[in-house]
Order: sequence, then structure tokens, then C-alpha cells
Amino acid sequence: MPVTELAEDDLVLAGDAAQDRYFARLTRAQDSDLPRQVSLAFTEVGSDYQRATATSRRLVGASTRNAHAELAMVWRGEQVERRANIWLQDLWATREHANFALPPSHLALTPGDVAALTVNGRRRLIEIEEIADAETRTVAARSIDPEVFNVALSPPLRQQVTVPAPVGPPVAAALDLPNLSAESPVVLSRLAVFAEPWPGAVAVWAARDGASYARAGLALAPSVIGETLDDLRAGPAALWHRADVRVKLYGGALSSASDVAVLAGANAAALRNADGQWEVIQFAQAELIGERTYRLSRLLRGQGGSEWAMAPLLAAGAPFVLLDGHAVPIASGSEARDRSLSLKIVAAGRDTADAAALALDVTPGDTALRPLAPVHLRAVRGAAGVTLRWIRRTRVDGDSWSGEVPLGEDSPVLPGFEAVDDSRFVVRYFRRVADGRLLFGGREIYSTMEPAGIREAIRRQIAEIYPGLGDIEITHAWGGYVGITMPRKPFVREVMPNVISAGGYSGHGVILSNFVGKLYAETVSGNRDRLKLIEDLKIPPFPGGRRLRAPLLFLALNWYALRDRL
Repeated sequence: MPVTELAEDDLVLAGDAAQDRYFARLTRAQDSDLPRQVSLAFTEVGSDYQRATATSRRLVGASTRNAHAELAMVWRGEQVERRANIWLQDLWATREHANFALPPSHLALTPGDVAALTVNGRRRLIEIEEIADAETRTVAARSIDPEVFNVALSPPLRQQVTVPAPVGPPVAAALDLPNLSAESPVVLSRLAVFAEPWPGAVAVWAARDGASYARAGLALAPSVIGETLDDLRAGPAALWHRADVRVKLYGGALSSASDVAVLAGANAAALRNADGQWEVIQFAQAELIGERTYRLSRLLRGQGGSEWAMAPLLAAGAPFVLLDGHAVPIASGSEARDRSLSLKIVAAGRDTADAAALALDVTPGDTALRPLAPVHLRAVRGAAGVTLRWIRRTRVDGDSWSGEVPLGEDSPVLPGFEAVDDSRFVVRYFRRVADGRLLFGGREIYSTMEPAGIREAIRRQIAEIYPGLGDIEITHAWGGYVGITMPRKPFVREVMPNVISAGGYSGHGVILSNFVGKLYAETVSGNRDRLKLIEDLKIPPFPGGRRLRAPLLFLALNWYALRDRL
């Protein structure tokens, strides 16, 4: 294209001060001031009008800057990529700026014109940006390279448009199960959710008035849900039921487990009978016999205290839910019992009014709050009549082989887990341990013989304090020596440097041993003040010497024990 040629002879002096006069001043931007990469965001025609970004990057250079622009335009990707390349090259091509002055004879030049400026023997194309007219025409221009606009257009790319999977209403089952864990408050109802394809997460919205919905839970993974294909007759509870049943799953998979793993809680599932009650079962064998069809065998029936929900004949088509922890709690605490809930189950991120939302009405029951029926009922006829005994069951922490189950979640026995001893000379001491069991001590035998009848003696003492526990099953009973001192005060002494002996709690060790241990920890930390107070207690020896000490001690202790009973 024709351009105006400007040589040094065409220029006049520019600048205000005499020492700052010049014909032409050329400046060049530093590399660090220019972008190494540029990007353009736009709407892509070929990808179903989704937002996309085209970038252009220089392979060499010390710059670390990026430039980005958001374009409200619909283009094809190859066109935007070409413009990104032009933008980046143009930014680097225009890094030089020129300032000079022209005489009034060049009045035809205006901003935007392209000229060729030759200075010091080098010709460069410039674009005039500004002109200030006075006695001379002061010009500000930048260098340009028209070739950067001749970047070839890349061939169009064949793009695969990803169509999102259709999301339909999910399948959901509300479960009123026995309390299978130590959660607090007790979960009354859970919701098992399944969808295929799984949308990633499913939100459960709940409202008591059918209008004001709030999110009650989020199912992050699908539950394994299906239905039985065979009739299943009732079987023995707490014993292996040698029967099998086929189950057709909507999705997911089942697997076998060892007997030990099943007894430890593996492969638990729920079956709903015709009355809407859920029986908890377990299975050891799961054999894949068809597409999503399994034969379950070696069953345990009526688990978790659900034997009352075992139907005489469970008809084919009964809902099946694997209890794998994916069910979402939707109602907890006794205050939620019998209060109806309107649920909307829909993919997370969608509105409750979405066409794919599943509406479900649920009324939480009291299954998780019901006490479990006692087992191993025994009747013993005696002179006073027939005595009935049984073993309690608990809904919390009762899956143990070590003996009697805990007293219960709401037992009135030491609800705060306090440690107690009384004011008797032959002291009684008791507390509830972490799993809820009652630890009780108090019987005395003043001899070196192995004590007999510990269970009955301790049971009588428990009944004196808690009459309701008169028939409690005692699973562990033992005896041992108790260290006592004359004044019934603890004996704490430093027997050798840095070795402290503590004992002689005289039946109060439940509390005192923990307290002395705390004082010993303070001593190790460098503060012995409080422990020294106990070390300074005067503990006299028992009278009688080596020969008479034991007989006198026997007589004295039995005298005080008799006073406790009177």
C-alpha cells in the first residue's frame, strides 16, 4: 500500500528546553512489560455454544505476563485462535515508539495514517497515534508490521459434542430400622436412593408443610436396591437359616463374606414385608446367576432386634436394600416420631420443581426407639416361689462376646458415669465403664482363702442400692487383696530416689488412685507441692507385732463390718 516516506531531512527540531531538543526519539518496551501468552474467551459454535478459550504463547522470551480478554461473541474456535495469534504478534511488533516533529508542509498527515520513517539509515513502518499542531507538528507514533495480520486460518476441527446423560426420577426407599449404631440422637428414618445413570449426587429435600423445603441430606453414592424373586419363609433368629433367595438388583453388586465377617456385621440388608416393616438379614453367600441377579444363601434372620418383622411368608417382589452406609438419615430424635415429612429427591443442583424430582411422603416410626425383647428366659422354683431370669438385649454396643450387655442408653444408673463410694467402714464402690456396664465392688473376706459366692453377694448389694437390678446378669466376678492402713488414708512414700510408691487406698482406690496419679504427673512435671502433702501424712503401723497383728486385724475388721450391717 502507498505510504508517506519520512526521512531525517523532513524532520524539524522538537522539544521545549534547549538541552532537550531532538529530531527523532525512539523508545523500545522491555520484554518483561509484554505478555508471553494471550487468551480470548468466547462462545464456541462447534461445541453446542459452550464457553471456550483460545490461547497463543511465545516459545521464547523472559516475560511471564499473561493477557486475557472476555469476548461476548459467537465464533468458531479456529477463527478465535487466529485472532489470538495476531493479537500476541501485534503486541510485540508495536513495542517501539517514535516521537518527532514535522513542518506545516506535512499538514496532510492525520492520526491513523501509516508512514515510513527512516532514521540512522533504518527504515521502519509506523502508525501515527497522536499529532499536536503548533509552530510545528509534534507526532507520536508506534511501529507496525502488516505481516502479522497475514496469519493463516487453521483448518476447522471436528468436535465431539458431549450430550449430558438424561436424568430421570430416582428410586428411593424409606427405611425405619432398629438402631444399628450408637448415633445420638437416634436416627428414626433413613432414605436409600438409586438412579441410573447416577447424576453424581442426589439431594433430599424435606418439608413438614409441603411447601417450605429445606435440604435434609445428600446421597453421595447410590444405594444397592432391588427386589426378591422368590418367596422366603420365616427362619430361626440368631441361627444360620439354611435357605436361599434370589434377588434382582436395579444396579450395583453383591459379594460373599466369611462367616466371621458376617458375625462381625458384614453383608447386612433389609427386606420389607407386606405390612411395610423392615427385617434386617445378613448373608454369607452371594452367587451371581444372571444379569444383576444373585442367589443369597446362608442367611441370618431377624438381626438387630428385627425378628418381630419376620413375616411367616415373605412373598416374591419384596424390596431389598443393602445396608452399606449409603442411606441418608432424614429424621432423628424422638421429637420426629410420627411427624409426616414431604420429601423431594432430585439431583444436586436442580430445583425441587424439576421434572426429574421424586416426591415421597414419609412418617418416621418408633422402630429405632423400641427396647429389644429379652432372651434366654429361665424359671427356677424355690421356697419363695418361681424366680424368673433372663438376659437383656440392648440397641447400642451389644454386639460383644464378653458378657452382659450395657445397662442401656437411658439407664437411670449413674447417667453421668460418676464414680461412687459410700461412707461405710467396709466401703462399697461402683461406676459405669465406657461401654455402659456396671462395675461394682464391696464384698469383704478377712482371710487368705479364695472367696466363694461372689456373684450372689454382689447381686444382693446391688439390689440394696438399685432394686430394679436385683436380677441383673453378672458376667464377670473376681476378688483380690485390698491394701488398707490404720487411719484409712493412702500411703505415699519415695522408697528410693525418683521412685514413688502409692497404695493403701483402703477401698477408695476408684477415686484416690486416679487423684494420686494426677499428683504424681504434677511431680514429674516439676511441681511436687500437692503430692508432698500426702507424703507427710502420718501412717502408724498396725498393732500386735508380727504374731498378733493378723488376729487383731481380723477381729477389728469383722467388728466394723458387723457395725455396717446393723
